[in-house]
Amino acid sequence: MAFSARGAPPAPDTSALYSQAMRSHPPGIIRVDHPPSRTHAWRVTVQRRGQIVVKQFSDRRYGGRPAALLAARAYRDHLLATLRPLSRRELCQIKKRSNRSGYVGVSHYCQVERRADGRLRRRWYWCASWTPVPGGSPRGAKFSVNKYGGRQAFRLAVATRRRALAELDEDSGREAAARAKAISR
Repeated sequence: MAFSARGAPPAPDTSALYSQAMRSHPPGIIRVDHPPSRTHAWRVTVQRRGQIVVKQFSDRRYGGRPAALLAARAYRDHLLATLRPLSRRELCQIKKRSNRSGYVGVSHYCQVERRADGRLRRRWYWCASWTPVPGGSPRGAKFSVNKYGGRQAFRLAVATRRRALAELDEDSGREAAARAKAISR
């Protein structure tokens, strides 16, 4: 390894890491460039269970963009290792802004069909949806408003969604037991 005139090892070449990071957009890290306020930094944002942690890594303080990005990534990785990840059930219960039913995974749906005579027919349903396996195909059930009535169809959809979440808990318990058994071997 070559050393500088002062006897210290040379600074690592971080330009390749920087350009790679810029292409891949590291999750939880964004670039802030605001010339009027002379702000040039990487911002780390991590949210868990309603708590938001935000910290900026200034280019000037860390000696340039690449070094600031490396420090931001290290901090983000430390946060993710420290903060307990959300369980599968907690992920499935995050309520989105667009939710209009008041229950996560339950929605009102209108199916439009064209009859043989050309007229349109609208059928309303309350739907329950969930994804049993991360990254797997979504599952669902729909309950006709015409058949059950609006309130009963909604109650059935909510009950179906709750049963599906309870099965998620049972499955994750089985998976944890299987992992523990595999580790103990």
